[in-house]
Amino acid sequence: MSDKEARCFELVRHWERRRLLKQLRATLAPRLPLSKVIRTKPFMMQALYYLVLLITLPLTVLLYLARLVYAVLMFPLTFATTYAIPSDLRAPGERNIQGIFHVFSRYMDFPTEFEVACINDWVTELYGDPKHQKHPMERYIDSEKGQHQHRDALPEHDYVVYILNAAREHLSRELGNYA
Repeated sequence: MSDKEARCFELVRHWERRRLLKQLRATLAPRLPLSKVIRTKPFMMQALYYLVLLITLPLTVLLYLARLVYAVLMFPLTFATTYAIPSDLRAPGERNIQGIFHVFSRYMDFPTEFEVACINDWVTELYGDPKHQKHPMERYIDSEKGQHQHRDALPEHDYVVYILNAAREHLSRELGNYA
């Protein structure tokens, strides 16, 4: 594996650490179950919701505390694993963005915005900042969304995956192989 490819793997790990921190922050912030949904309901439904919530408050607090303790205890271990290099890590066969993605994708458990940011970082690392300025991943995502109007035909998650795959493939073709 070349130095640039190793740096790209470090970028994957960097974004994985950011995801873990975001997930921990979300776990630490208490929130009421279904609170966003219930706000749009009539007053009687809201009153019933708060009555049930009051009755089940001890159980809700207990479950929240259990989830909180688990997250706080597991965080150091999961965070530390992002610094380890897997033994089965290998160099990509294709020397382009698609090749890098295919090799590193099993280590990428990101939300969409982190995946896009990681790919943008790869472009900067592999091709340089001028290429990144000219070829941001967001541009290709917008282009693919404009070309594919069958959004209703696919479930939301499948549509997002489809658009990301098509945009990444288009970006990879535009940039070609890296040195």
